Amino acid sequence: MTFIDHIISLRNENKIPKIWNVQVIKPFLENYFSSNTINVYPANCSITSDGKIKGDYVKKGQEPKFYRLGKGSYVLIDEYESPHDKIIKTEDIKKPLPRFKVENNIDDLIDNFAFYLNYFNSNNKFSGPSTYFHQKTIGKIRATRDYNFLLDDIYFLELLYATLVSWGMHTMGKKGPKMAKFEDFKAGIAAARQQVIELQQYKLHTLTDNQLDQIKPLLRTLFEKLKTMASGSRLVGNSKVIHHLLPDLVPPIDRTHTLKFFYGHMNITKGEIELFVEFFEKFIKIARSINVENYQFTAFNTSIPKIIDNAIMGFVMRQKRE
Repeated sequence: MTFIDHIISLRNENKIPKIWNVQVIKPFLENYFSSNTINVYPANCSITSDGKIKGDYVKKGQEPKFYRLGKGSYVLIDEYESPHDKIIKTEDIKKPLPRFKVENNIDDLIDNFAFYLNYFNSNNKFSGPSTYFHQKTIGKIRATRDYNFLLDDIYFLELLYATLVSWGMHTMGKKGPKMAKFEDFKAGIAAARQQVIELQQYKLHTLTDNQLDQIKPLLRTLFEKLKTMASGSRLVGNSKVIHHLLPDLVPPIDRTHTLKFFYGHMNITKGEIELFVEFFEKFIKIARSINVENYQFTAFNTSIPKIIDNAIMGFVMRQKRE
């Protein structure tokens, strides 16, 4: 199979989103092509929708295989529906509303979703290990999809463990959050194996009300069985583990952005399991209110729950700036 045949096959099997970048396709192609080929082929075989920028192969007379949408994002020529790349351009969307009250935050985010996502992407402070291990973990799931294999794969569990550290869940010294030992962490995931396998078929943005009622007990049990943290609250650590186990279903939660956005403070004032489910339902409301499938998976935008999380971070970051 040629490079383009692989991309078409991945799209037909719905293994990659319509708009993708090199990091998204790499886990599927690295057994067939060199890293250099994967890195440069899309650019060389692409053209911008206005025809102004052409890849090296296109300049030499080859037919373009992809449209280039912004820096590092591509779509198959046959799948292009103009204008994909306008989704996150500030000039093409509504301007942000005046300073908010907490009770209006969700409506504000929904009305100006593209603005806040674009704000996060333009001011993203996450880099290095936090991005590297996140993409490696999500990429492993995208490439495998076999949870019976994944949950027995020590390398995958180690990737997940390292991701949590890079996301601030373990600090050196006496102060700060502390994660459980790896063996305890692994045992917690093993205990929650059945719940993970049952939940992996669902996606946040396609859940019906009946499905939501069915999976809430599974989410509660999954949360309860995990052994992520050795100290302090479990809400943030467990949510980040569950997000990396079920990236298309569950968003990560943190105090600085998620709690601040929904409640206006960073304190956990109710039972953590019920708060986890409450946040999950709030994310469903947002997912149902925007055309989430239009947004491209790139860099830190690795799933629909993460894209919504990133827009929330953009919202809070911008309000802090003001």
